Amino acid sequence: MVSGSCQAGATVNYSNAATGSTSCSGTYSFTVNKSTDGTYNLSISQTDPAGNVSPSASFQWIRNTAPPSTPTITSPASNPYYSNGNGVTIAGGCTNGDTVFISGSMTSSVACASGTYAFTDSHSVDGTYTYSILQTNSISTSSPSASFSWTRMTVVPATPTITSPASNPLTNNANSITISGGCQTNATVNLSGSATSSATCVASSYSMTINKSADGTYDFSVSQTDQAGNASGSITQVWTRDTVAPAAPTVTKPTSNPYTSGDTNVTVQGDCEATATVHMAGDSAQNQVCPGTAVYSFDVSKTVDGTYNYTLTQTDTAGNTSAATNFQWTRDTTVPFTPLMTSPSADPCYSNTSSITLVAICDATISPTAAVVNLSGDLVASDVTSPAGSLSQDCPAGGTVTFVVSKPVDGTYNFFTTQYNPNNGLSSASDSQQWIRITTPPAAPTITNPSTNPFTAPGNLTISGGCQNNATVNLTGDSTQSLVCSSSSYTFTVVKSSDATYNFTLKQTDLAGNVSTATTLQWIRNSNSLTPPTITTPSTNPYISNSTSLVLSGACTAGYLVTLSGVSASAVTTPAGSLNQTCNGSGTYSYIIAETTNQTYSLSLTQTFNSVTSSAATLSWTLDTVAPIASFSSTPAATNLNNAASFSFTSNESGSEVITFKCKLDTGSYASCTSPVTYSSLTNASHTFSVIATDQAGNAGSAVSYSWTQAAYNAIALYHLDSASPTTDSGNFTQVAGYNNNLTAGGTPTNNASGKFAQAITFGSNNYYSAADNATQALAPRTMTVEGWVRVTSLPSSTGNYYTLVSKNGSSGNYGWELRLLKASNTKSALQLAYSLNGTTLSTVSSTSFTVNTNTWYYFAMTWNLGTVKFYMSSSSNTSRGSTTIGSNLLLFATSAPLRLGANPTSGTGTSQWLNGSLDDVRWSQMIRTITFPSAAFTAD
Repeated sequence: MVSGSCQAGATVNYSNAATGSTSCSGTYSFTVNKSTDGTYNLSISQTDPAGNVSPSASFQWIRNTAPPSTPTITSPASNPYYSNGNGVTIAGGCTNGDTVFISGSMTSSVACASGTYAFTDSHSVDGTYTYSILQTNSISTSSPSASFSWTRMTVVPATPTITSPASNPLTNNANSITISGGCQTNATVNLSGSATSSATCVASSYSMTINKSADGTYDFSVSQTDQAGNASGSITQVWTRDTVAPAAPTVTKPTSNPYTSGDTNVTVQGDCEATATVHMAGDSAQNQVCPGTAVYSFDVSKTVDGTYNYTLTQTDTAGNTSAATNFQWTRDTTVPFTPLMTSPSADPCYSNTSSITLVAICDATISPTAAVVNLSGDLVASDVTSPAGSLSQDCPAGGTVTFVVSKPVDGTYNFFTTQYNPNNGLSSASDSQQWIRITTPPAAPTITNPSTNPFTAPGNLTISGGCQNNATVNLTGDSTQSLVCSSSSYTFTVVKSSDATYNFTLKQTDLAGNVSTATTLQWIRNSNSLTPPTITTPSTNPYISNSTSLVLSGACTAGYLVTLSGVSASAVTTPAGSLNQTCNGSGTYSYIIAETTNQTYSLSLTQTFNSVTSSAATLSWTLDTVAPIASFSSTPAATNLNNAASFSFTSNESGSEVITFKCKLDTGSYASCTSPVTYSSLTNASHTFSVIATDQAGNAGSAVSYSWTQAAYNAIALYHLDSASPTTDSGNFTQVAGYNNNLTAGGTPTNNASGKFAQAITFGSNNYYSAADNATQALAPRTMTVEGWVRVTSLPSSTGNYYTLVSKNGSSGNYGWELRLLKASNTKSALQLAYSLNGTTLSTVSSTSFTVNTNTWYYFAMTWNLGTVKFYMSSSSNTSRGSTTIGSNLLLFATSAPLRLGANPTSGTGTSQWLNGSLDDVRWSQMIRTITFPSAAFTAD
């Protein structure tokens, strides 16, 4: 239906989209029907009974029954969305002018502006929150709904497990390692350390393969981050890739190769790589793990003379096999058997004594002349103390011989025994024995881990350091352990379940039995000792910025695992895609985080050591890339009559962010400012005030400006009261359209040619002048000055009576103020101000009393300054007649009564009389003037 107003009796005609007419009875209406959507234009006119046709009015109707499109959701980018924060901002695209509604876990609506909308919802309890978003157009047609799901998760997932490889550390010669295990379904499993990778946990399991082309030891950490960004602790895996084959084992015993002897048993001995497996193949098959002494030993037995061949190889723990060493033994029983040395039992033999006893077996069956056992090597006959000075002995009936050899100096000494059959002139193969004499004790073991002593840490303790190869390192004190030093290092693990102070002593004993001095360590086990990392960058917390990249760095404990939570691993660009990093040797960490969604991110950092995790250091980071918009809450009038121009302003952003402002006037420069801003004594002209709002993130909005015309003058009204224009307001406000205080006579006040300056006005009974209330008269409640000249023909008739000189005062409820000349006593007068602060109560304050002579011109003045009143009156000077402070920051009531000169008040206090006398040069100002005795008529300012 289309309706409106028209001229009664006329005919209203409409055309274009529909054609018709209807009669007018002061209003008209008609109905247009359309069945299809489209834009329909109507032209409406009216024709009066005389046939005159009016101009046409236009009307456009847009018929649209199609529902608006479904709003899009562009932020967050993922749907469903997971986070560990307290809030989510859902934003997207919509149709300008439509209203967007959200329902479900929150209910709200917002007008679509610039093609976008945004809702923010907050929850403090973990759970899944669902939302439906639709838009409704101006004709209440609703779109289909878009759905969104937010899951709030703040519980940290458990540390993932590693089930493969089964050994840790793992050593092999493969080009890759596959690490797999258990995890939380849908979490992101992150690999860091010697390689970086990530995988989504599927069906509670994960698997990652790492390829390496160079030998080395690789350390990996595995953690998981759930969909909300919560990061678990880490588990570690060590892989040593070793593709270098060990050297072929050596054969040091027997000393000759090929070797011929008449023995039934031969010991094959040589050097090998510790922990490698030594293989003997050929005429005997045996295997042996190379011990920490790096010397292997195989015994082979043969009862039949012949030549026997053996092959020796070794395979290290990585699976690499060495080249082969060949050994050949010819057994020939016509040769005396080798006189094996049975004591000492170890070869080499270490001792810290000055002598060694060598016991060898011999063949007591050789006859008729006994076999002779000969001793040779690193000695002379005088070194043999038993048998004294002899390097040979006949084999006795018992079949063993004994040599005692002395050496005064540390060193390595090799000895050999052979057996000679004097009956056939044949000699046996030789047997060897090495004696290493050491009397100097080894150095004390060193401790490289932990790096501090005393050491405070939770969990278990790992003690490692340097030692002398093949020495036995002994740990005593609050734990007792020992091991053989290998590769010049040792490692002990101490397990304790209760917090306490534990003391340990470390010594090492070399193969000769020499004991080192002690190294001590104190461990203070404190399950609460892990302090959280510190955050030094950014330096403020909470931190608000408009940069989508955040550098988060600080101090940590070297070697500890630092874990970040509050964002997803994909948001971390350094270290790329990882929430975990090992605190570097300088005791620092650094993350770079990239996010694009405007919201507050609650970040936390922990560090983990020995499976114990510290409390969290937290940072609240608000990403805000939207600039605030300033707006005015109050401004001066478009035409400002006040001396001061004040502006109050705010912005559209609220909450915890601090908003700062910059202001400028006209073409000046922007400078920091706070609301309100007041300018005083501006030039009367057009001015423009501009303000820019900047939020705490550094986003600066566009300038918002207000322009006005300053038309403020000091004098509200100025009357010279000359005969030429006695009623004219000579103040400058008369320049402002609609603002003047020209007087209107009440009664018949008359001109007086003998004014103070030119003419004056003489008042009598029922004579006064008045100016109707207007905006200029509202300028004085805070500060004002009333001044002029008065000459009385007679004083008020009785004490307490008064003349009203100048007033702006009405009846009760509209009281304002009056300046009076009061008869204070039979001989004295005073100025008196009657005033009201509320319009209903009229109070008075008076000056000191003084003498007023009749027919004499007196200059009078009164100032009101927020509750402080000062009086002046004299015929020859600016004599002060006292000052009274009623209160502070007091405003006179804004009465609507007219301004009057010489009027008898309509109501008030005391007894008033009509002024019997004259007034000249009266001025009322909106400011506190410096009172000086006038020497000429007042001028406009």
